[in-house]
Amino acid sequence: MRLSPLLLSAPLILGGCASVQKTCYGDGVCRVERDGVVSWEGPPDKVAARQGAAQSAADAQKRVDEAYLQAPKRPASEPIRLVLIGPTTESPELAPLTTTYRQMLEQALQGDPASSSCPTRR
Repeated sequence: MRLSPLLLSAPLILGGCASVQKTCYGDGVCRVERDGVVSWEGPPDKVAARQGAAQSAADAQKRVDEAYLQAPKRPASEPIRLVLIGPTTESPELAPLTTTYRQMLEQALQGDPASSSCPTRR
């Protein structure tokens, strides 16, 4: 049996496929991600502005994550408090559903002893 040279090289060609994601913006800048490595294309001044904005967003997220990790934790003995805010009659499109939604919440919380002392606002 004779095999075509193309069939022999097909696994090598297919194995070299890279994961590429390209996002282009209205200012002529494109962000290209190849196998997790980010590069930028476009006018240098606009690329620098986009990179600066991306870096400041990443820095801001890093600060938020660090603040979350450093925040005081709730002791296990302290109860969890939860507030449910349902639709109000101020939204005309939700007004017909307000009563049904409130009944669903009340029924769901009836079996919970912690919720029995909670007031229900009407």
